[in-house]
Amino acid sequence: MTERTVLLDYLDELLGSERFRDACPNGLQVEGQSQVEVIATCASVSLDFFEQAVEEGAEMLLVHHGLFWHGDSRVIDGWLGRRLKILLEHELNLVAYHLPLDAHPQLGNNACLARLAGLVDCHFDIGYLDGNAIGCRGVLEEPLPLEDFVEGLSNEIESPARVLGLPPRGPVQRVAVISGSGGTPALLEEIARAGCQVLVTGEVKEQSVALLREMGLVAVVLGHYNSEKHGVVACGDHLAERFGLSVVHVDVPNPV
Repeated sequence: MTERTVLLDYLDELLGSERFRDACPNGLQVEGQSQVEVIATCASVSLDFFEQAVEEGAEMLLVHHGLFWHGDSRVIDGWLGRRLKILLEHELNLVAYHLPLDAHPQLGNNACLARLAGLVDCHFDIGYLDGNAIGCRGVLEEPLPLEDFVEGLSNEIESPARVLGLPPRGPVQRVAVISGSGGTPALLEEIARAGCQVLVTGEVKEQSVALLREMGLVAVVLGHYNSEKHGVVACGDHLAERFGLSVVHVDVPNPV
């Protein structure tokens, strides 16, 4: 077993959470048992995840999308009350890392997607938020037709991707990766300036669909959840190896 505080201090330093101004608290969100032997991971909180984590005997839950967000109501009732009840009754530690787990160059969501997409020579210098680069850009060793690139990535994430925008005239080679809500107009402009042909992301804004065509870009849209389910797995596996813990990866599929 490992002390909760040891794991939290390690994660904060590893992910550099103090560098990020985020829409949620990063790190511990609900305190549970002081000793941890089993970690359960999932991209997002839900009762389904909490119940499966209890069945697996986990003491710590590691997620990307946590329970608390700035601007939410502070009234504990309904769905929030039910979620907190199971966490408190079973003394579960809920730990969430949002932007820090997007940005990490080895364990982050974008690093994981870049590997799944087959990108090399990756640079984490795109998708800036408050001075921190969240996304990355890289190249394919062998250029691919767009259809082959999309099919390969869809197979890797085990879900079909959507293609929006204007397909390139030639094969795909220069790709940007910004998970989650990466298809904003501002980020599309940044991607175009970087000379990328394709953006791999979770979702795009309504107004971005026309901009993709006008900028000559393609967005490969995976769904927000599918684009951000790999970072917690990589992070959980890292903790298990580093501290000799058990890790259980829970997938609660979400089509959005």
